[in-house]
Amino acid sequence: MKTYINGFTILVLLFFTTYSQAQLPDCTDYDSHVTLKTPYGWNEIANIQSEVSNSDRETLDNYYINDPDYADADPVDWGGVYYSSSTFNCHGYVWHMTSVIDNDPDLNKRVWIENSDGSLAYVEDNVSYKEVYEEVYPGYVYWSSGSHSARTTDTPNWWRSKWGCGPLMEHDSLTHPYAKSGFRHFKRCYYKLIEEDFSVDEIMVVCKYELEDCSVISNTDLEIEYEDWLKITGEFSTGVGVELDFHPE
Repeated sequence: MKTYINGFTILVLLFFTTYSQAQLPDCTDYDSHVTLKTPYGWNEIANIQSEVSNSDRETLDNYYINDPDYADADPVDWGGVYYSSSTFNCHGYVWHMTSVIDNDPDLNKRVWIENSDGSLAYVEDNVSYKEVYEEVYPGYVYWSSGSHSARTTDTPNWWRSKWGCGPLMEHDSLTHPYAKSGFRHFKRCYYKLIEEDFSVDEIMVVCKYELEDCSVISNTDLEIEYEDWLKITGEFSTGVGVELDFHPE
């Protein structure tokens, strides 16, 4: 039995085959480097990059937004004429440009963070970030290969990420041009270093505490509730009638 395909079908197939194999613009040329600091102070090197041409941005927009493989992904208007941009990438957006809660990027902080070796200072900063075993909001998603990063939203399995020099997109956790497994989930974890004497009753709650050369004055109650860990360094002394309550959350 013969199967016939009309000319219109051939043209449609040819169009999508050619379009999906389009040579995307190169957007990895940088103007300068800048040293960023993780919340705890670890160094991360990033690139400051100029914008590609408008025609290149239009090509990138059309490639990702019109690709049927990404029909369930939505481009995010971040304030540019086009959705695509070569001035920041996924790691720059997720770890440097957005606040803990707000997913809208600070356009004054646009950077491109390379991660070819899979080593990202923000992920390794286990004082400021805590790896968790399921998606959280607000939270961070990091591909174990180092190829991509995303922010979670208030809708489970619906993430926001920058696709290279393509658009900033909101998408299902499996609708994107990156690996569909190997996700690592993180949450912001606040660290507090305390170098003081406690003379009044106090209740403290934070993720990670470090008490360094502290003392608790007589007849003072101190309660510390921590999520991850509590570390005591240097000297720690208490007076008489002191009640201490250090416990995990």
